[in-house]
Amino acid sequence: ANRNSVSICRSVDYISSFAKMYGYNSITHNIENVLEQIKAWNTFNSQNSIYSHTIIFPYHITLGHWRLGVLELNFDKTLGLIETRVNVYNPLTNYSNQQMVDSVKKDVQDSINKIFKTNIELIIRDIVTYQQQDSSSCGVISAENGKDIIDGKQERIYKIYSPDTSNLRFQHLSEVDDIYFNKMQLVPVKWQIPTLISPDVILEIQNLCMQELLKGNHF
Repeated sequence: ANRNSVSICRSVDYISSFAKMYGYNSITHNIENVLEQIKAWNTFNSQNSIYSHTIIFPYHITLGHWRLGVLELNFDKTLGLIETRVNVYNPLTNYSNQQMVDSVKKDVQDSINKIFKTNIELIIRDIVTYQQQDSSSCGVISAENGKDIIDGKQERIYKIYSPDTSNLRFQHLSEVDDIYFNKMQLVPVKWQIPTLISPDVILEIQNLCMQELLKGNHF
């Protein structure tokens, strides 16, 4: 019988160069943790091996936009990896022309091939769902879409949301017991392109934040 499983992964970022200076790749670090878990399970649980695995992750595709990423891994009966595919669900029409950048695809593909000792190509499929009607709800809508992937349904993933998603945010507050998460839902930030901040300044801020995170400090 086919055996399927679903993992929920922490975020995948759109850039890794600022973090690699400290031995941390924000594109692949979280994905690799899940891939290693899958490999370990199949190695030590041969009677209950996983042949089809789905990894759900928040994908930070640009500085100001989130999508839902769904990585699918399919194995043959000898546990050889035969197919890898990422479906990227984009709720915002204005970002429909922005696909997963080549550097992200390469890093994720290299991680998969390294861990499973293969040389398979990662297939990318960008799916625009046209759900978002404002400039601040990409994250909350993407999180809601992830529930459909877990449930194996399509009840939420093409639902059109009004510009005010406060009801959905409050619903998530009742579902997640985390102080930092709760604070963020109460103050949604509308995205504007930072015209007065140079890329070098943004890079320096990211570097400083990463240093603090690696020290165990939180914001």
